[in-house]
Amino acid sequence: MSRGLGCSAIAMSLAAWLSVASDGSAREPEEPNQAGGEQPAERGSSGAGPTGDLREDMVKQAARALLAEGINHARANDFETALDKFEHAYAVFPSPNLLINIGTSAFQLGRYVKAIDAYRRYLAHPERDHAYAEQLASLMLVLYRRVGGISVQVSHQEAVVRLDGEVVPWQRGGWIWVSPGPHSIVADLEGYPSAIEFFTIKMGERRDVRFTLSRFAAPLVEEPVDWSGIAVV
Repeated sequence: MSRGLGCSAIAMSLAAWLSVASDGSAREPEEPNQAGGEQPAERGSSGAGPTGDLREDMVKQAARALLAEGINHARANDFETALDKFEHAYAVFPSPNLLINIGTSAFQLGRYVKAIDAYRRYLAHPERDHAYAEQLASLMLVLYRRVGGISVQVSHQEAVVRLDGEVVPWQRGGWIWVSPGPHSIVADLEGYPSAIEFFTIKMGERRDVRFTLSRFAAPLVEEPVDWSGIAVV
């Protein structure tokens, strides 16, 4: 089911999405500038050889085919299948532009946390298009109001934190975005009892979660029993 923000930002995202590859091809990263240096070997010549070139072409063609399928499904409002195609295309050939497609498909499905993750990865990519980046950043401000955010602090930096069973990189700081609703968060460290908190978060809510881990108490050691005066039957 398609969803809308009612703002120009999402219209921009969709326009960018379809213009990224209106001919069914993803824009590929440019080759490094080798001006003044040795020119790359041509296919069939000595050097890298044709095998590597052909393999790269096959990879790109496979990604283009998946991208084209995804766009067709998106235009038919089948965003579930479109998202699957775009994610497969990105796994085959990780063009940063595909992250816009992934994010926009996730947004249309109401998976705002996934959309935020894809857009953030695009904005952090060195090959991002700055014209899109500014507008995507504005769109994300709207998305942040659709999700909850938690900030995690643990007394021991080496602790492993799991949110709903998935490990999260809490040591980086900042907000961890979650969908509104019930969640569980657990902090584990060898030699310490697990610390766990259950909570329900609302849309737009921000919550601090702090864990102080304490070691297991030492087991009680009883005095040894003197069995010498005890008869055995």
